[in-house]
Order: sequence, then structure tokens, then C-alpha cells
Amino acid sequence: MDVHPFSPRPPSLSYLRNTIMPRVRQRWGLPLRSVTAEDDAGVPVADLWVITPRDHVTRDFLFRETFDLFHELDTRSGEERDLHPEYVDSRFFQDRPSVLRSCSAASGFSLTGRDLFVGDRVDVSLFDGGCLHQLEIIDAFFAGYEYGVDPRPAIHAGDFVVALSSGGTPTGLLVSRFWRAHEHGSLLFWHTPLLGGFEVDNIHPSAYAGLCTGVNGGVEGGALPVGCALRTSSAGSTDAFTVSLAFFSDDFCSRHGSSTGGVYMSYMTWPYASRVSRGATRTISLSAPGVNSDHSLDCGAVNPWLFKLSKVV
Repeated sequence: MDVHPFSPRPPSLSYLRNTIMPRVRQRWGLPLRSVTAEDDAGVPVADLWVITPRDHVTRDFLFRETFDLFHELDTRSGEERDLHPEYVDSRFFQDRPSVLRSCSAASGFSLTGRDLFVGDRVDVSLFDGGCLHQLEIIDAFFAGYEYGVDPRPAIHAGDFVVALSSGGTPTGLLVSRFWRAHEHGSLLFWHTPLLGGFEVDNIHPSAYAGLCTGVNGGVEGGALPVGCALRTSSAGSTDAFTVSLAFFSDDFCSRHGSSTGGVYMSYMTWPYASRVSRGATRTISLSAPGVNSDHSLDCGAVNPWLFKLSKVV
């Protein structure tokens, strides 16, 4: 490098290393935090250095280019969401409790590949050609031990039972067999107290008023749910952001024969085009040779450094 004779001398490498670089790291760098991984018995197994998700988010909020990505998807029109749906448009993000069935009294279930809810209406097709239309789901439960495991084609303990009604009057039970399903030819059968059981070919959501489900309001074909904002504002308080994170780890054997790997993070609430590059990945921890990278995730569950984002947003 050519240096003008009248220009000030550049700083020495020692000054850069010991003075300038620490200042840069302190102002813009990501802090490394020491954690200790333990096994199930509480015995320490490895000392790790990690960069917490909270520190990553804090730093990305400091720069306009990355800050805007946290709420960029809020600016899309309905047509853009239909043409190019993102992760934030999925039911898993918009209504996670119903997708995971995590509520205390589950009102929904999946049957023959369809999501159904109490209050929905279905058509039941029988193997003999008959079809029962516009039946409303009024309850769903697992048959208890009192039903027994009799070999006859009846309701058995452990079977999943859907109670249906017509016009407000209980009509019968749609039973998904758990016991002896292979002995009776079909997984589902229709049970009525007076007429006995009938083998069921399939069930379909009833199409009424253009809707297929009464609780979800879902339309045949899978219309996107109404989007919830990633950035919300309220009078007299700071803005709140919803940030969804995905963590992944890898381990591999290097040429020296020892195992190494790392744990990384991705912002799922960023636009897809902005999070598929290597630069969008955030490093949580790099494991030393011979140390399982899963220990970093275990430390997150114990310490809970994964769950400190509320202090940021």
C-alpha cells in the first residue's frame, strides 16, 4: 500500500488489535456468553460459548436495512398474499393453538385427511351407496374402557367417536376404528342405536352458503387466514413486534476425524427472499471438536436464553 509522505502514519497492528477492534466489537459486535451444558443427571458435560437470540435481534434492530425486514410483510396487499404466500400467512403462524390442538378442550380434529371442528357440517357416504347429508358435528371423543374390546363390529375402547345430529336431533355416531380395523374392511363405520352399524366409504364437508367449515370460516381450496400484523402500535407505548425464530443444528466429522458442528437461527417472519441467503443466517454457537452441538439447544432449554426476546420487543 502506497502512503503519502505527508499523511499521518497508519496505526500499528498492535494498536488495531488491542484498541480499535475491542471498541468496534463493544459498539457493534455480538457478545459471547459462557454457558455450561449438563446431562439429564445435572452433571456438566461441556463448556460452550453462545450468542443469544436476544443479542442477535437487538443488533438487527439497530440497522434500518434489517429493522425494516421485521415488518415488511405487513405492507403487502391481499392480492400479493394470495399470489406469494409467506410463512406468516400459514395457519400454523396465524392460529397455532388450533393447529397444534393445544387448547384444554380440543374442539377440532383431523379425519380422512381433513381438519374438522365441532359445529361443522359433513356428508357421510356409505359403502351401500347411501349418503347422509348436512350432518352437524356436536361432539368428538375417544371411547372409554366401558365399551370393551368385543370382536363384533361395534364401538370398542379407544375408538375415536364423532357424534352427529340433523336438525338439532342426535342422529348417530361416526366411529373411527382403533381395534380390529383390519377385520371389518373399513376404518370408519356409522352407528345408530336402532339400525346398528353401516360401513362408511368417506366423509366430505358439506357445502352450504359457500363454506365448508362453520368454525374456521375456511373456504374449499384453502383460502389464507386473515393476517395479523407483525408490528403493532398503541397510544402511549412503544411499538411491539412479533418475531418467529427457527433453530437448526448440524454435526459432521472433519478431516482430522473429530466431530464438530454448530447451531444457527433464521427469522421466519422475514420475507422468504430475504432469509434464504447465507448472510441471513444467525450463528448461535459453534461446537468444539468432539462436542455435540445439540448441547447448545439443551442449554437454551435450561437457562432459558431462547426466551428473553420479550425484553427486546
